[in-house]
Amino acid sequence: MTDKIRPWCCVEPRCNPTVNFHQLKDVKQAEPGKSIFCWGFLPKPVTFSYDGEQHCNDMSLCCYTALKGMIRFQMNKDDFELLTTGTARFLEKLAECGMGEEKK
Repeated sequence: MTDKIRPWCCVEPRCNPTVNFHQLKDVKQAEPGKSIFCWGFLPKPVTFSYDGEQHCNDMSLCCYTALKGMIRFQMNKDDFELLTTGTARFLEKLAECGMGEEKK
């Protein structure tokens, strides 16, 4: 499963990519100027302590943009739920004010 969806720009060969989206389609390589998003599982969790609290990341979210290149986030399920909820609320706000729609 991993190699057929691993993006060409993947920076972590040990990651097990599970979902790879480019413009909401499964593809291996982005078109010029487009982005890739890839979600996967880390082979070994990364645990650290911050401000006295343990935090364990066992998943990756990688974003490739033409401007920034690859950006990799080590995350966990709670992080993804927070990101998903925040993104949904942001999209609602965009719809409320008519932003983010294609110009005709």
